[in-house]
Amino acid sequence: MTEVVLYTRPGCHLCEHAAAALQALEAEFPHALLTVDIDTDPALRKKYTDLVPVLLIARRYRLLTQIEPAHLREVFERLAAEG
Repeated sequence: MTEVVLYTRPGCHLCEHAAAALQALEAEFPHALLTVDIDTDPALRKKYTDLVPVLLIARRYRLLTQIEPAHLREVFERLAAEG
């Protein structure tokens, strides 16, 4: 199962959009989602404050800010092809 980390913060509409896109792909591309609120960690807030949402997929692919469902699908398809 693919590990996905969503770095987010409360009230972030782009973060909600990314979470919905992930949920829509869950049946086709099963993944384990960990949601991390960057505002709970000063180092994460400093690193990602202007970039959220940030998705880290399988520790290899990082998607930033405006995450489009088509691009997200492309990453999952690439991972599936890699085996």
